[in-house]
Amino acid sequence: MTKSKQPLVTIITATKNLIKNKREDFFRQAVESVKTQTYNNIEHLIIDGDSDDGTKKLVFDLQKDNDNLIFYSQKDSGVYEAFNRGVELSKGKYIIFLNSDDFYHSPKGIEKCVEVLENSGVDFCFSEANYLVNNQTSKIIPQPEYVFRGGAFCHNTMMCKRDILEKIPFNTKYKICADADFMMKLFLNKCSYKEVLHNFYSFRAGGLCTSLENAKLMLSELKDVIKTNFAPYYDLTEKDIEKALKGYGYPVVLEKIMASFFDDKEKYWFKKQEFYCSVTKSVPINDLSADIYKRKTPENAIILNNFVKNFQPLMCSVDKFLYSKLNGSDKTLFIDFILKRFGGIDTCSQQERELLDGYFKKAKELYQSRHSIGGGGVSTPIPINIDVFDAKMISPTPIYDNAIPPLAELSGYYEYVHSFYLKEYIMEDFVDFPEGSVILDCGASIGDTTIVFKTFYPNSPIVAVECEEKNFDVLEQNVKLNNYSDVTAIKTFLSNLDCEGKKTIDTIVNEYNIKNVGLIKFDIEGAERFALDGALDTIIKYKPNLIIPIYHLIDDPLYIPYKLSKLGMPMEFRLKWVEKRLIGADCTLFVKFL
Repeated sequence: MTKSKQPLVTIITATKNLIKNKREDFFRQAVESVKTQTYNNIEHLIIDGDSDDGTKKLVFDLQKDNDNLIFYSQKDSGVYEAFNRGVELSKGKYIIFLNSDDFYHSPKGIEKCVEVLENSGVDFCFSEANYLVNNQTSKIIPQPEYVFRGGAFCHNTMMCKRDILEKIPFNTKYKICADADFMMKLFLNKCSYKEVLHNFYSFRAGGLCTSLENAKLMLSELKDVIKTNFAPYYDLTEKDIEKALKGYGYPVVLEKIMASFFDDKEKYWFKKQEFYCSVTKSVPINDLSADIYKRKTPENAIILNNFVKNFQPLMCSVDKFLYSKLNGSDKTLFIDFILKRFGGIDTCSQQERELLDGYFKKAKELYQSRHSIGGGGVSTPIPINIDVFDAKMISPTPIYDNAIPPLAELSGYYEYVHSFYLKEYIMEDFVDFPEGSVILDCGASIGDTTIVFKTFYPNSPIVAVECEEKNFDVLEQNVKLNNYSDVTAIKTFLSNLDCEGKKTIDTIVNEYNIKNVGLIKFDIEGAERFALDGALDTIIKYKPNLIIPIYHLIDDPLYIPYKLSKLGMPMEFRLKWVEKRLIGADCTLFVKFL
């Protein structure tokens, strides 16, 4: 789309004494992040509150290199009056707000928002955001059903039609909660919305909304926002509101009215229960929690109760997005897995333990024997002649002179046991894709999974992606050793955006002119969620089978299925868990789109 055909987008940033408040560098980053957007038709309005510290000169200097930067300055009552003034002065079809100390970490953010609004015709859109505090990054996950409880999503990710903001301006009587009031009014007016499946906004901790000294004011304003907005429907008392904010819910009559503002009323009630459980620290009543408590014994009671306490905030969502979609045997496997991995409760039977011990013993004997065959040492290829496998593999696992600790044994021989004995990434009765489709082996390590995939899918070309230099060198050796002419090895980190040393899966698919993807395997040490974000176009286009570990982070069993649910595509889940002895690792979610 050429610039003349692109609808104009107005980005509004409020400023006041940036230099005095030591926010000059942050502001420069914000302005630069707008300049780097791939969307071409943008006006960036800086609405200043009559700064007296050199901020005006700062903006004037930045305007010299930025034709799209437009500056206005006059006294105002605060950021929300500045936002309203920006709307009045704007010319864009769509409007979005950018705080002076935040930034767009993805250059495609504005482009993706406009794409959603233009294609769907909804009144506004929003997305997930990054939350930055003390050099740590967490996620702000959109939850529209929380809007009547004071939160729904990061309002700075919202792109709105201009006429919506003209009809529903920010209420300037609020100094902190005008954004909560605004979002609540959008839903009460039944404005249509859609989530953008692209994380592009980084929100820094600071300012009024996170200031400790303003906590009492924020709570007071939030109570007024709730009482005022629901006055036409119900006369809420102070006690009603306090009870609701503590997680106990609004009066049932009002809850039913609130649910009526959502198309998916069932999801509203589900989120109500989730909010209740997370705030009150109570255990939700659902199949997952019931099945966990069935495992309670006098011996494990204390440990299990502690696990439930830690896992409880995730319980409703895990039940909704994953557990309820598993078959009976996989539900049993999932309980076994989370109790072991995140609860430290042993769920491995004696028979399973003996089987795994035997596999690792055989692997150890084979690896240790390298000193006596061929050239000796770790450069000696290991023969893989198990079941259907007939290959060779070089492994950097050392030859040990002394007894090997269990965890060292696990990390040293896992590729042989998990990949070849236990076939961790193979599920023949479930995985199904056209012969010859490309396999993306993401987190290929030293190439053991590439050998597995070439054995089971010999006619499928493979793109093996690995970020660690030492592993990548061995990966290339193993590809050459086995004469895989249709395996392409790529050294890069995978992420949700392209930057130095990182690529998205979507970019790799485009750069290597891949026409059909049949399978994507992720195993990248907890970064699966970011790689998944960077593969959405590929997934939507080709509907490949997905193989995704859900054991690295405690919220993986929630976040991965939740993110997939946002695609709105029918799918089926299966589960495989192979390492039950030591730390409960290597539990994998298999996904097939229907």
